[in-house]
Amino acid sequence: MRKIILLSIAVLFSVTAFSQDQSNKGRDFWFAYPAHNAGTVSRLAIYLTSDVNTTGTVSFNGNTIPFTVTANQTTIVRVGNATIPSNASCYIGSNDFIEVNKGIRIQATQPVAAYAHILNSAVSGSTLLLPVNVLGREYVVATHVPQGGTAGVERCQFVVV
Repeated sequence: MRKIILLSIAVLFSVTAFSQDQSNKGRDFWFAYPAHNAGTVSRLAIYLTSDVNTTGTVSFNGNTIPFTVTANQTTIVRVGNATIPSNASCYIGSNDFIEVNKGIRIQATQPVAAYAHILNSAVSGSTLLLPVNVLGREYVVATHVPQGGTAGVERCQFVVV
């Protein structure tokens, strides 16, 4: 009985030793600013937060925006006094073909959590950004035809950075 208990404890500890240490906090992120149903009047807000003070940059197509994050507060990355507009060189406004050099990169000196929010008036969409070190290599684009809809008419998109 003693051997069975010791074996059970050893198995329990060996299972927990293989757990993954992945988080949405990181120092290097890549993402995109895809077209939105609000068209060219939408804008992109990037929200950054951390449990420590840190600095870094948001870069896209030759542009660099520095940022400073104060611990336990949220920083919004802006171009001048406004969020990133749809006329910025990182906006993907096309349909059905590939655009290049539109990726947006966030680099921080200390780990941050990053969120992107495309907004306009009463229409918006947001996402939690994942750092490069936790990204995978295989993805599924899960879509469907809305009830009463016709295949090919719906708006569905995906972006690979």
